[in-house]
Amino acid sequence: MTTTAEAGDISIRRAEARQTGLLGLSPHAMWMAGILAVLTVALFWPNLWRLWLKTNPINGHESGNWGHAVFVPLIGLYYLYLNRESLLGAEVRRAWSGLGFMLAGILLFGYGIWPGQNDYVKDLGMIVTIFGTVLLVCGWGVMKTAWFPIAFLVCAIPWPALVYSQIAWPLQKLAATVSVGVLRATGVEVINSGTIITIGSGAESRQLMVAEACAGLRSLMTFVTVGCAMGFLPPTRALWQKFTVALSA
Repeated sequence: MTTTAEAGDISIRRAEARQTGLLGLSPHAMWMAGILAVLTVALFWPNLWRLWLKTNPINGHESGNWGHAVFVPLIGLYYLYLNRESLLGAEVRRAWSGLGFMLAGILLFGYGIWPGQNDYVKDLGMIVTIFGTVLLVCGWGVMKTAWFPIAFLVCAIPWPALVYSQIAWPLQKLAATVSVGVLRATGVEVINSGTIITIGSGAESRQLMVAEACAGLRSLMTFVTVGCAMGFLPPTRALWQKFTVALSA
């Protein structure tokens, strides 16, 4: 009797193993997830390649500002690894609301191509589509854990040049004002006009300009990314504590 019961238990476990796979998905669901993943990568491949050429720390056009971007997906994967128990224990149930997010993301991406012609809008559309794809296949139970790595991708997409300049300009003026105050405190004759600092007077005067690189935005963006990572990575930390640490950056 005992041998028969043990054999029955083994057969049941084998049957369950055949019926479920990664994250508790059935083989059919895994096929669907794989197809959706391939289609998503194919749809956004030009966008992904553009982001790589712009942000990679080796030879990216804007690696000085966004060299940290390539590490954002890796941090997201590490977050999923740390929270693997809650992820594997979550109920996997298809959520058709994910289809709405997918369509919204694709429409946003299309608007970024034309008439918007805005790379940042395209990047946001890609992230919304990824969110919708995961939600459609896995459901809200999995999304309770998976939402952060997806939302965290926002830290990896470069800002529009106009927005960057509008934020950098006040910081440049602030840096110039503080520099002038420090120099005056040490007895140096100095004045400033906007971001231009003039040291001395007459023929011996020198002019310095506070560039965008001196505005502190590079450090700010890196601190925000690191702050979000440090806030959300510990699995045992309460949600309000995670947001507090992230916002403190």
